[in-house]
Amino acid sequence: MKCDEDFILVTDEAWDYLFKLYGGTDIPRYSIEVSNVEPEASETIEASGTPGDKEYIVEVFYKKLQIYILPRGTSHLVLRKPSGVFITRKAKVSDYHRKVVDILMPNQKSFTAEQLLGMSRLWRLEIGEDVYDIERYQADDNSDKLFPIMGRVLNESEWIDNIDVAEDDVLLYEVQARKTKENDGYIFIPKQQAEKDKKKWVREMMNQLGVKAKDGEDAELSEEDLMRVPLDRILSTVKNGNYGRTGLQNLGNTCFMNSVL
Repeated sequence: MKCDEDFILVTDEAWDYLFKLYGGTDIPRYSIEVSNVEPEASETIEASGTPGDKEYIVEVFYKKLQIYILPRGTSHLVLRKPSGVFITRKAKVSDYHRKVVDILMPNQKSFTAEQLLGMSRLWRLEIGEDVYDIERYQADDNSDKLFPIMGRVLNESEWIDNIDVAEDDVLLYEVQARKTKENDGYIFIPKQQAEKDKKKWVREMMNQLGVKAKDGEDAELSEEDLMRVPLDRILSTVKNGNYGRTGLQNLGNTCFMNSVL
């Protein structure tokens, strides 16, 4: 949009006068100097008649970001379906987080705004990851382990314009499910981090058993490396394990297969 063709910039006094004269709806929009915004910002215009002919960005439409609250079964409010909240692209994730909390506050009277902020975080999910699938799989998982998902926790200082989220995408709004030292009470963990932690645990256990990979300390442990570990040493290392059990978790009609195994 071009200044003096599609719109004009007026002073606060002129705006107040026109508003009293004609009425209308006051819809705030950002008019920001180009030097103060990110390079990815959209259209620029030249504001004529101002000292130095400064360049501005005028944001006409706000960005819609959808959220879905998980996990269920906590004292926190949940949603039946993803809901959208509009925010300027020049806001930060922290501003969006605060706006969501302000919307939730009337229905969360047992918490303060600061408590709601402290017990929640926002995820950007990877392509192929779906909030409904996460909800379903997590509900079927009765263990106390962290639940790996494909995505990342958004940094509160990131710009909304830079988090690469389309209008159809849904942000996961995670709330703390249990108070534990591990993961600060959150149950979801990036899948990449979960795999890294698992490899670290296996490496530490193998070091305790005195077994190293043939190709060196930093090499991946192969099946051959693992098969060289005596069974009695594995059983003495793993505590509270279900030793000697074979088969599949019962999925309905798999008991026949389990009996064969």
